[in-house]
Amino acid sequence: MGQFPTDAMQAFVKELKAGTVSKETAKKALLDKRTFEGRALYEMNCRPCHGDSTGGDGPMADGFRLRPINFTDNGTIETIVEGYTFWRITNGGRGLPQEATPWDSAMPVWKLDIPEEYRFKIMLGEYDLAQKTARQPEKAEGKEGEKK
Repeated sequence: MGQFPTDAMQAFVKELKAGTVSKETAKKALLDKRTFEGRALYEMNCRPCHGDSTGGDGPMADGFRLRPINFTDNGTIETIVEGYTFWRITNGGRGLPQEATPWDSAMPVWKLDIPEEYRFKIMLGEYDLAQKTARQPEKAEGKEGEKK
């Protein structure tokens, strides 16, 4: 997501001035707005450990026994659904069982310090900064192997 305002935001303003805003244009503009806000919230709360570009190389990273996760690595956030990413931001990584490696970490619990709406925006910012997309949930199978 490069410039601000984004193309979607500019399209929204153009349609707004014309008096008709499509649902799709409004949705894209709102997502871009929340992603930009999430990048700023990431900068304030996550960058010290995860780094400017989410590479796990922030200025505090060397102080941990387990380094912060590198979100640009193909084996991390793009392998999980957004719900788990949000849960992880909310609940942190302390106290997970040994089997949870590489997901066990010193990551703090943020649910007491960062409101839910901001945690959601941080998640959007993380995916954007890492240039990754979340894994889409698999469809449940119905009768005779058909997708629901």
